[in-house]
Amino acid sequence: AFMRFKNREPIMNVNEFVINDWSIGGLETCMIVDLKDDKDKTISIAFDIGYATPRSIHCEHVFISHGHMDHIAGLISHGAKRSVLKLPPANYYIPPHLDEPVRDMLKGASSVDMHPTNRLMKLNIRSVSTEQQILIENSRWIVKPFPTIHTVPSQGYILYRQDASDETMKPTLTYTGDTTIEGVLNNPDSLNSPTLIAEVSFIGKGERQLAKEKGHIHIDDIVENIDAFKNVTTFIFMHFNYRLSQTDIKSKINEDFVRRELKGKKVYLGLNAIPCN
Repeated sequence: AFMRFKNREPIMNVNEFVINDWSIGGLETCMIVDLKDDKDKTISIAFDIGYATPRSIHCEHVFISHGHMDHIAGLISHGAKRSVLKLPPANYYIPPHLDEPVRDMLKGASSVDMHPTNRLMKLNIRSVSTEQQILIENSRWIVKPFPTIHTVPSQGYILYRQDASDETMKPTLTYTGDTTIEGVLNNPDSLNSPTLIAEVSFIGKGERQLAKEKGHIHIDDIVENIDAFKNVTTFIFMHFNYRLSQTDIKSKINEDFVRRELKGKKVYLGLNAIPCN
């Protein structure tokens, strides 16, 4: 039954990736990216874990951008669900300032859970700074954090592919997490990633200053700086404000808008979690 439910979750085939989106700004975000390892086996990684979706449970690597609950609240249930399915503890990569608070959170949750194996205390919590990089096992995929600008300390993540011949690293996908547009523009590799998963929390007229004050991106920030994204071929916009419906979002970011303002780039909308009306 679990696998049938899991396979019903809509996915996007984006460039070389398969992506499953689940994101409502302020409520819950979990973006899953499927990769291929050196033996063409699928590896699933998750960016943020505001909600432990069925598909996310098979992710052994979870990269968390910051401590707001809509991006981290699902960590505990993710670990517990993997335990139920007899899967090994996943690796959870967090900004360094969250190390002690997250471990304290797990201690409290473990006391509530009262599981005989103390399963929540076995989760692999790994602090990663923006100077570090994480090699995905049995592959040439490398993930590296980069600093972003939000109302709390935060970091996005860039997925690189390492060249087999000369060991150079090429950015292939960027996940912004929550940030202002400056957090993206300040990092050259995020602008050089062909695939960019970007939060666009605000799309309405007159909301641009509000977006900046709250540490988010407005769709007009992307439009105004579109020339900086010349090496980005595909945008995936997500983290839309929870007050918006799919109809609201589609009416603003329609085909004419994309063709005219975003210069014909491919655009996908992360709407799986958004109400239709």
